[in-house]
Amino acid sequence: MDQLRANPKTYVTGRVREGTILYTNVAIRLKGGPGSFRALDDLFAINRERAGEVAYCVRVQLLEIYNEAIRDLLVPEAEARAQRPLALVATARSGANVPDATQLEVGCTEDVLAVMERGARNRAVAETRMNERSSRSHQVLTVIVEGASKLSRARTHGCLHLVDLAGS
Repeated sequence: MDQLRANPKTYVTGRVREGTILYTNVAIRLKGGPGSFRALDDLFAINRERAGEVAYCVRVQLLEIYNEAIRDLLVPEAEARAQRPLALVATARSGANVPDATQLEVGCTEDVLAVMERGARNRAVAETRMNERSSRSHQVLTVIVEGASKLSRARTHGCLHLVDLAGS
């Protein structure tokens, strides 16, 4: 853990003994560790700073790409393994590319981490020679931000995709 505090890049991009980067990152952050979700922290700080000017809605979805199929990691655990693959719609607005995916509204970084922890329980993992709990899938956390100016009524939309590649 000391090495992780000294070099955040190692924490973000390197192999982690306990499992995939996102899963371990969540576990460390929830236990009061350093975490490396600065983009999310900044997003929610800006949301609070501009609350008088802009109304923001922040939602997340968490998907898995496993054996060339897209799965929703936020379905109830009892339904997770039985779900059919989701369709990808390349012409849809960013954040709506997988129309049947579960999207949850979040209000802070800790909410996002709780969603990620929930999704980690549904993720496909298997033991490898390098890691006893290695991911066999890609995981994509999409943060969808929609804003509406309280002054001009102008609307904004943006997405941030955080990807954990298989085997990391």
